Amino acid sequence: MNTSPSSSVQEARAVFGKRLRDIRRSTGMTARALAIHAGWSESKASRMETGRTPPSDDDLLRYVTICGVPEQYEDLRAAAHGIDEMYVEWKRLQRNGLKRAQEAHVSLNARTHRFRIYEPGVVPGLLQTAG
Repeated sequence: MNTSPSSSVQEARAVFGKRLRDIRRSTGMTARALAIHAGWSESKASRMETGRTPPSDDDLLRYVTICGVPEQYEDLRAAAHGIDEMYVEWKRLQRNGLKRAQEAHVSLNARTHRFRIYEPGVVPGLLQTAG
């Protein structure tokens, strides 16, 4: 389970893309048909729905209009901008170095007396058998 800011941004983009895909599927429209109506390439629609390419405000407006749910535009736009802000913040942290972000966890590490981890892919040594 990744919990770094960059993986959180990627996860948020994927969830946003799934939301777009669910909207399109609820209309019964294929990605190809949506792309044709919007004047996009099919790969652009696919990249938006997988979260690889963040949609512009105009792309979002066109998307919801074609899908017949223009009332969802403001909510989707706010969500997309929130994801963009997460990414900008991560890039700012990365540019200035991650020392401060890492130091924020030093006190938690100092207070930790027992650290447990579960690894389902590795058999503990006491339970391993020859062969």
